[in-house]
Amino acid sequence: MDYADDLEIRDAWHQEIGGRPMVQEEILLTPAPLEDIRPDYDHAPFMALNNSVITRELKRSPNKGWTLTFNVLSTEYSRGQTIFLLNSDANKGYGININAALVNQFGGEGLVLIQKLDISDVTDPKWSDYQQGEKLSRSDESGHPVTGYAVVAENRNQDDARYDTSEWLGFAKVEFRWKKSSGELSAYVNGELLTSAIDKDFDQFDLICIQGNKTGYFDEIVVTSE
Repeated sequence: MDYADDLEIRDAWHQEIGGRPMVQEEILLTPAPLEDIRPDYDHAPFMALNNSVITRELKRSPNKGWTLTFNVLSTEYSRGQTIFLLNSDANKGYGININAALVNQFGGEGLVLIQKLDISDVTDPKWSDYQQGEKLSRSDESGHPVTGYAVVAENRNQDDARYDTSEWLGFAKVEFRWKKSSGELSAYVNGELLTSAIDKDFDQFDLICIQGNKTGYFDEIVVTSE
């Protein structure tokens, strides 16, 4: 099932921090050169999160192995979007972080890394608890433009950068895998393996958790089990 389906967005998610997920119908980008462009996206509506952490139960616990796939886009730079698979207390598990970084870093494509979440106080979770999870893997360039438009002239100020607006490359297509037998975690973007890690501390996964940073777009969120 698609956890970002229109009907699912409104009612099925629990707010941990910040506001509810929003149903978004069009792409609204923030950098000044892009703010008046409305790229076509043929899978609208989709989910938008503005500095929020949300959770919901998985249909079943995929505790022998799982693959999480989703599409993601940041509307501006210096942002991070993370999806975790966690235990029922929402405090232990693994996540994949898509870090937009700055427009003049990494070719405007941001970074991907694998995180481990282990929150001691689940009664009062904070934004930083999810943002500062332990890094399990090296950070690697995503290979996909953060906003969907390739940067052709960098500047530290995102509003002064220049973009190739002749082609919108859309959402990054992310795949995150875990295997219980080996503890291997692997992260892919647009079908390319970017980074991986080994960790065997956790093997109970009951919730999907999203930390969306102003503003993160998410779509076609699917979890399959081995």
